[in-house]
Amino acid sequence: MRYLFFISILILSLFNGCSEKHKYTKTDIELVLKTDDEKNLANRVLKYWNYMSQHQFEKSYKMELPYQQYLYPLEKYKIINSGNNKHYYMTITNIKIKDNNATVSLKYKLHNTKLHLTDKWIKIKEIWYHKKRIKKLPNNIDE
Repeated sequence: MRYLFFISILILSLFNGCSEKHKYTKTDIELVLKTDDEKNLANRVLKYWNYMSQHQFEKSYKMELPYQQYLYPLEKYKIINSGNNKHYYMTITNIKIKDNNATVSLKYKLHNTKLHLTDKWIKIKEIWYHKKRIKKLPNNIDE
């Protein structure tokens, strides 16, 4: 599913043919952050997607859940993510936190293409980690 998302983004961006380049900034938050937990999470989400958009995979990799880092060594992580587009806008539209789990709604914009996606984040020892979508775990167990 994740690959279909990025393939569709790639195809749409090719048809748009726009040479405009974007970097999103921390100002791309469409909601009022009420708690320190929401502020910390929003900051972490923005850093993560900024690293991804700039292909700074060593930095985004450190923000993935530790067990996912174990499943995917850094070199494999770089290969998996290297086809992602660069210079897109990512805007946080909603944050829902329950205990140590969070769902973050995002708006993705590349040229004239706009999509919505949802990220999962988990807090471990007061640090928020991105939960990458993994189709299969070892032994073919769905996550």
